[in-house]
Amino acid sequence: MNLRKLSIPGLLLCLLAVGQAQETKPSPGVLLLAHGGRNNWNEKVSELAAEVNKSLPVEVAFGMATKRNIQDAVDRLVQRGVREIVAVPLFVSSHSSVITSTEYLLSLRAEAPPELALYAKMSHDHGGGHAGHHPAGAGFDPASPIQSPVPVRMASALNRNPLVADILLSRAKSMSRDPEHEVVVVVAHGPVSDDENSKWLADMGALVERMRIESKFRRIEYLTVRDDAPAPIRAQAAAELRSVVERATGEGQKVLLVPLLISYGGIETGIEERLKGLSYTMSRQGLLPDERLAQWVIQAAKSARVAAPSATNALLVVAHGSSTGAWNDQVVRVVNQVDWSGPKAVAFLTPRSPAESLANAAARLDQTGVDRIVIVPLMVSSFSEHHEELRYYAKQRNTAPGHVHGEALNTRAGLTLTRAMDDAPLLARILADQAKSVSTDPGAESVVLVAHGPNGDADNAQWLGCLKSQAERLQQSLGFRRVEFITLRDDAPNAIRDAATAELREKVRLASMDTKVLVVPVLISVGHAQAGIGKRLEGLSFTMCAGGVSSHPLAAEWIRQQANGALPQAASLTR
Repeated sequence: MNLRKLSIPGLLLCLLAVGQAQETKPSPGVLLLAHGGRNNWNEKVSELAAEVNKSLPVEVAFGMATKRNIQDAVDRLVQRGVREIVAVPLFVSSHSSVITSTEYLLSLRAEAPPELALYAKMSHDHGGGHAGHHPAGAGFDPASPIQSPVPVRMASALNRNPLVADILLSRAKSMSRDPEHEVVVVVAHGPVSDDENSKWLADMGALVERMRIESKFRRIEYLTVRDDAPAPIRAQAAAELRSVVERATGEGQKVLLVPLLISYGGIETGIEERLKGLSYTMSRQGLLPDERLAQWVIQAAKSARVAAPSATNALLVVAHGSSTGAWNDQVVRVVNQVDWSGPKAVAFLTPRSPAESLANAAARLDQTGVDRIVIVPLMVSSFSEHHEELRYYAKQRNTAPGHVHGEALNTRAGLTLTRAMDDAPLLARILADQAKSVSTDPGAESVVLVAHGPNGDADNAQWLGCLKSQAERLQQSLGFRRVEFITLRDDAPNAIRDAATAELREKVRLASMDTKVLVVPVLISVGHAQAGIGKRLEGLSFTMCAGGVSSHPLAAEWIRQQANGALPQAASLTR
């Protein structure tokens, strides 16, 4: 077509036709994955699907990674004329063997998880209302990938979507009469493994943080009951649930129980059995029915459709490092635990060998041909000389700060630097677990959070602001008599260090007059800094918890979240 020969109106019509052609691109089909249960449970999912179907073609596959039901739903979508399919898991969490097994069945995962063999032996009709067209006879392998003539992608489960927090909060508010004298307890089913449970709790922690901001409840607790785990783990989870409720009622607070379940179908009964004899009010429904979930399904399908899974990303975790081998080794262990599909490496600002230097680690990742290197500083605070140093290396600032160990990185791959832990909710969870490890009676105990701290006064004020946020969370979640915080500023001039030491000793001395004192070091790993805290407090009465942040399983999850959050299409890039 020769555009020069077109009149202005003709050109406008041509452009309009192109735009209309783009707008009329066929919508993706939605494969709505749901566990399935009793008729009432399934009906709510079917009602949700009917609402989504007003905007996008949708078919439901009930079951736990049930190939027959998934294949039938895919076939129905193809018969309806869709040219691509997005699987949307209507599950509370992506951290589940059901999800990874489904990914394999959809050819989105290279290896089948071992649990798929077990799921393949189960019967999963679940009253879904669709008879299978693929009988379990010769030629049908329930543990092999499905067949689809159109591309299939998969969105994430609900996880920490803000919409979930909004629904949970609305459930709590519907029962509330006096928020300032009420404790909300969010209870989820939870997975079997400890590692996956940590990830569930991390997502629940993010949801609860949003709920806390938007409400005035006395506090909001969260935990999983882990119904499918071995008996000792279930018993421990049940005991923890009862303890949380008993503590709140013992304080004279009303307990509002909000199950984080897709819908009611039996699990809520098990929760009630665990709490026999205790006083509480439980929400009358799960996440369904709620019209907001239909919008989530539609948005999840559209977002997964436009994701670009072709980019390759590397993860580079940077820590300060120590001459103590155990310090660096612990950091290496936690990075090995990070769920990341691309290349990853560890570097230290004070390496034990050239191989551990930032420049060499970045060069090794660059040689793998990745498009981007995501640098995650495994550090307590972004308000320090070391983070500014990393900004220079990652080309986020043009001039070198006063404290550097090398030159700016020269890589073909793009560089993205995230922030350090600062006031992250996951750090609060780690610190709470560390405090609990040495606590016996929170109401009669004081906690002192002790961090290294920076040189400059302005940075120190910012660092203290983050510590204050963590202290408030710790106070709210565990009910200690008081929670103090301080930075020691080890690298500052002697006068500043001495003043910090005197302040620390005074805090511990005063707190020990009427409570037991628990000292919680806010440090990445165990080394000289933690030993130095003990020396500063010689002669005083206190108990210090052992282990740094990197020894906690949630440290790996924090790294994963930081890295994913730095990528615009993280869910598809790192699955």
